[in-house]
Amino acid sequence: MRAFPPCPHHGVHQWLPSAARWLRCTGHTAEETFAELRVSIDAVGRSDVPDREIWDATHLVYDTPVKSDGSNSPPTPKPTFEKTYLEQFVAPLATTIIDAAYLEARSEFSCHNRSPAGFLHKIFKPREHVYLTTDDKSLEGEIWTHEGYPQNLAELNHLSTGHVGVWYLSNPIDGELHQIPRLRTKQNPEGLSYRPLEAITSFRHLVLETDEEAFAELWLKALVLLPLSIVAIYHSGKRGPHALVNLNTTGLEDWKAKVEVLRPGLIRRGACAGSMTPHRLTRLPNCIRGETKQLQQLLYLTPSADGTPIFERRERTYGCTQGQSDQGSATSEE
Repeated sequence: MRAFPPCPHHGVHQWLPSAARWLRCTGHTAEETFAELRVSIDAVGRSDVPDREIWDATHLVYDTPVKSDGSNSPPTPKPTFEKTYLEQFVAPLATTIIDAAYLEARSEFSCHNRSPAGFLHKIFKPREHVYLTTDDKSLEGEIWTHEGYPQNLAELNHLSTGHVGVWYLSNPIDGELHQIPRLRTKQNPEGLSYRPLEAITSFRHLVLETDEEAFAELWLKALVLLPLSIVAIYHSGKRGPHALVNLNTTGLEDWKAKVEVLRPGLIRRGACAGSMTPHRLTRLPNCIRGETKQLQQLLYLTPSADGTPIFERRERTYGCTQGQSDQGSATSEE
């Protein structure tokens, strides 16, 4: 296998399209190319390259059909955020206040007092492993395992405060250390990692984020209206809410096919294209984002989501009773 070409340490990022084109020629999909570029860039400490720029370079290559003679035809228009489209979509909720109380009332389980481990225990399955990190630019981190019932749900409370940020990989991994040639760098000469694409054991979750900070309130209303299986919504601790969607897929190819159908409409409503990859780090709820001193607040938690829009869900008629809370040293699932 040919190793992935190293990214330069200096200069503008004109090399991105070339790297994306090389990956396309070696059979990678757009999503895989984005993930490969992000991992390679992070591995050499290039934190100045944002996801949006990587995704733009990827789309520049993949949205340009290849002619039979090997040349590229003009790029097809790609979806972009449309404020009017978003406003029209959320018009049914124009007079409705969507806040933490609204979402908590429609959640399957309580959110305000849930520990980080308690959150993971709800959205992952017994014996699945989850990659966690406090540095999204590093391959270093820790692995949390869903041990079934009972389990100490206070075991990740050390991540709640004292870190610039806290992330988890949105899909489960095998927990094994992988040696990947493309990840070889001066800092990681053997290319070792617990979190490469090859380690993912279930491609079922999609992360929805938005870069349109000025329209965060409208974006939250859009999430409430979308007919998707949204299992969780949590604040990023900075720009606005993120959503975790269960696509109920059978594998990577099924995941890609479903996302490709959803992508245009989601982007037009404000979703960040760069976040829609199967290999995505996302904020771990109910941890303080040290960078802003804000809580990555869990707002909504419904693991059994079935595609019914949140605004159609009935409010819970019970409070935090019968073990609904998992704070402290809880040792069992609610």
